[in-house]
Amino acid sequence: MLSSKNKVMSLVAGSLLLATAASAEVSFSGGAELDLMYKTNQTQSSNPDKARGGFGQEASVVLNVDGTHEGNAVFKTLKWRLAQKAATDYRYDPLGIREAWVGTETDVGEFRGGNQFSNLYLALDGFYSAHGTGNLMGDFGAHEVQYTRGLTYISPVFEGFQFSTQYDMGGKHNYQTWTKGTDVYGTTYQKENTGTILTSYANEFLLTYDSTYVHLDAGYFRGVNSGTADNFVSDAFGGTRVDQGSAYGTNRNLAEEFVGGAMFKIADFNIYAAYSHSHKQFRDRLNPAEDETFSAQGNDGMDYVVNESLDKTGAPSINRRIHKIGVGASYKFLEKNSVGLGYVNVFNSYGTGGEVKDGLSSYYAQYNYAINDNVSTFVQARHATFNTKGNSSWVTDGGATNAKDVTRILVGTYISF
Repeated sequence: MLSSKNKVMSLVAGSLLLATAASAEVSFSGGAELDLMYKTNQTQSSNPDKARGGFGQEASVVLNVDGTHEGNAVFKTLKWRLAQKAATDYRYDPLGIREAWVGTETDVGEFRGGNQFSNLYLALDGFYSAHGTGNLMGDFGAHEVQYTRGLTYISPVFEGFQFSTQYDMGGKHNYQTWTKGTDVYGTTYQKENTGTILTSYANEFLLTYDSTYVHLDAGYFRGVNSGTADNFVSDAFGGTRVDQGSAYGTNRNLAEEFVGGAMFKIADFNIYAAYSHSHKQFRDRLNPAEDETFSAQGNDGMDYVVNESLDKTGAPSINRRIHKIGVGASYKFLEKNSVGLGYVNVFNSYGTGGEVKDGLSSYYAQYNYAINDNVSTFVQARHATFNTKGNSSWVTDGGATNAKDVTRILVGTYISF
């Protein structure tokens, strides 16, 4: 018989009721990290244009609850996961908002449904975001980090190759349009409902190869009408969750990203390089009574004229593209010691409004010491320079409005369990 605890967990998992009562297992895993840091050129609340250094700390805990249940001849293993992350003093997620999915392993692969991470994001974050990159490789780009209504297929491994695909069912929302008007400040543009219902969805594909000496990744993401891409000039790269809760997009938009990466493992050396090309297109429509050119100001402070390209329906279109590369290396020595060095360059974005000098370069280094198999301490240094003062396509360690660069020095401890 299942214990009462396992009965409750099986009910939460839904379809896991198919599992046999004699072979259910619930396990816990995760990690805890404490970081103490110093950052230069931080914004002061009393004087936003004045930059000065400051100390800070962050403590975070991730908890994963996993269940596995013996299935039958077709559904070999039934499984589920609930996950949570808390990070003082700004993030206290409820259980399940990080991950909450149900899946099954079969002879032809693994299938999952529910709230889950993007596999493309996990590949970027796991292999190409080590040693203090600031998650410029993993978090930054047109791709989403999570799919809240996700369906996933992961193939078996064949000669080192593995394929996965994901689809987020998204949702429906009311399409809004910009209407031109005037007030005491002059010309304004406001959104109004059109009565048209738009559908949001996203899908991705990822092919990986892994061997003793080489790891390769190649992926593609496409999102349509997502709330995380619903920005007038589409300059807010860095996705979170596709249409979480009621956060549907209110306009027509398209987000795409192509990703490639390689890691070479030679004795105690790891050398890696990765590249991504992100594209966002925001398409909107003027009120039928308006047929003149209008402009709007983006988050970067630049003006964008919305008449340079039209889709087939005559709706104004804005495109934004950005390229990113990252290279790095790590070396392990004397059993418990390792060092890592790397560089990430986010190029200036470009599109309908021309080139925007919002790029940045990030240099990083880290030393790790393994206390035991589950506990390590590390010292990390990261320096980012912005192509324009106070204006970057991705916020890296904060920075005052007049800051040309930001440096962070960090001492941390990580515990896995």
